Amino acid sequence: MTEVTFYILETGSPEAFTAQLCKKLLDAKQTGYLYARDAGHAEQLDTALWETDPGSFLPHGRTDDGEPLLIGETDPPERFNEVLLNFAAEVPLCFSRFDRVVEVIGGSEDHKALARQRYAFYRDRGYPLKTHKIR
Repeated sequence: MTEVTFYILETGSPEAFTAQLCKKLLDAKQTGYLYARDAGHAEQLDTALWETDPGSFLPHGRTDDGEPLLIGETDPPERFNEVLLNFAAEVPLCFSRFDRVVEVIGGSEDHKALARQRYAFYRDRGYPLKTHKIR
């Protein structure tokens, strides 16, 4: 069953925190799909992965060219089934095919309200949930 983890950021940028998570995924030799809210947000995520650490490279793309991290606004290609990093307002239909779903929640009240709805969705369906507050 898919495990769902919420990271609630008290400070900092969700995109910068996501870059740190992606580095951990790559260190663990896992693939990740970053489900962006829209094309503009996908661009922000792309930029964050380029700028996170000048001394390292996080192999990623906006088109599926075989990189272990893919950023998009629609359901991912079938080869992605390990980690879904969800930034969409709603729970993506494809979420249950992933081993793990990660929800990164910024400080905005709008984001928190939408995150509460997603949390209730997962909880009401019996998915294992973890929550971490990041200071």
